[in-house]
Amino acid sequence: MALNEYAGRIAAWVHLHFPDETIERRALVLAEETGEVMRCILKMQTGTRGTAAEWHGHLYEEIGDVFIALQALALFNGIDLDQAVRDRWSVIAHRDPRAVRELHS
Repeated sequence: MALNEYAGRIAAWVHLHFPDETIERRALVLAEETGEVMRCILKMQTGTRGTAAEWHGHLYEEIGDVFIALQALALFNGIDLDQAVRDRWSVIAHRDPRAVRELHS
């Protein structure tokens, strides 16, 4: 199944389990899941409470959770995540990476 085919399933799951959901809660869930990705990377780098391979396994799971949370946030706001990514990629793919690095340094 392609990623965009999960949109309906994710929407149904969120509406079933969180019928009174708010945009703020969806955004907080995404932030929480992103934080868990960062925790995995930190633990992989430091070797804390597990091996890098064990934390890599957790990273795999957390990246999946981030996608689900992002898809739910997009759906909650009437945004087609697949189309948003396509539209943004058509812009970003043509950027000069050196210019972007200069902006962020």
